[in-house]
Amino acid sequence: MQCFIFDPIAGGFSRHTLRRGDIIPFTEKAPLYLYEFLGSTRNETCWTDRRFLESYCTLKSSFPLPFSAFGGFRRAAPEKPLCTSRRTAGLTLHLGHCLSPKDREDLRRFALKSGLFSRVAPEHEAPTWVQIEGYPLCPCGLFCPFPKLEPDEKSVHVFALQDALSLQGFPPDAGLTGCFCPATARALALFCKSRGRTYRGTVTEEIWRTL
Repeated sequence: MQCFIFDPIAGGFSRHTLRRGDIIPFTEKAPLYLYEFLGSTRNETCWTDRRFLESYCTLKSSFPLPFSAFGGFRRAAPEKPLCTSRRTAGLTLHLGHCLSPKDREDLRRFALKSGLFSRVAPEHEAPTWVQIEGYPLCPCGLFCPFPKLEPDEKSVHVFALQDALSLQGFPPDAGLTGCFCPATARALALFCKSRGRTYRGTVTEEIWRTL
């Protein structure tokens, strides 16, 4: 499997060929295995952000009880709208399935208090696990957790955009790269035209929700 990790220090993605039992790079101090990140998902390509991985490591190293992760990443699918979850951007993990209810709630509160994550789901949304959601970037609307995107940007959200375009039948000529390149802009313009939308050079909440 090809795992792409956005590194803001380097200003781009590093690409890693991993097996499901391998440790994801940047998590060696508090290992996150690829199968934990993927859960039951079976894909040949995944992506995430170094900052999210490092925040997870900090949480796992600081919490007094051991816990595991199971699932978080998924790619866009016809039956699952893109804008309902940060999972398609690789910025979500589900933790603590094997903890007792009390210990799981302690982990939820610990993660929330840490300030490491953009959101920690409340118990009624994640009754048998702790769902952490990562930075970076601000959402472009109240009901869309994805940011506005401009040409030449590189991020996990561009991967989500390219993947969704491919699913809709408008794959960028350059493939999945995580870079908002001219090929991605052309594919996006064609998609918007097919849906009666106007593309003005920026991916807005309206476009995300249409995807």
